[in-house]
Amino acid sequence: MRPYRLTAAAVCALALACLGPDASRFPTTLVTSNPDCSSGPYPAPSIVADADSIRITGYVGTSHPCHRFESRAEFEGDTIVAELVAIELDVLCVQCVAAASYVLTIRQVPPGSYHLQLLVGGRRTLSRYTVVQLP
Repeated sequence: MRPYRLTAAAVCALALACLGPDASRFPTTLVTSNPDCSSGPYPAPSIVADADSIRITGYVGTSHPCHRFESRAEFEGDTIVAELVAIELDVLCVQCVAAASYVLTIRQVPPGSYHLQLLVGGRRTLSRYTVVQLP
């Protein structure tokens, strides 16, 4: 019986281990408005898929307007999980319920059909069954 040998390139392609810990991450771009005192309800996020990106537009509510925002997106199985995180600034701030509009763009997405999940503040805001088709 002849042993089956895998080349290093084949192992990397199968496991993505040689690409490092961020192999399943996508680059993101996030544009937000300055949060201002505003109460909802806010419309559901909208999703637009282009040739190699997914753009999500919506609103994020915060406990007060003194926040900055970060984003990330990665594969989890057959799902792209995008996350929008509000980070509280360490400043004196007016106390009111606030909201900011955002445009989150997930870049370098290969063609295909994906489930999309959006987490805002750790809570899912899109159905886990939301499907996005890239040409």
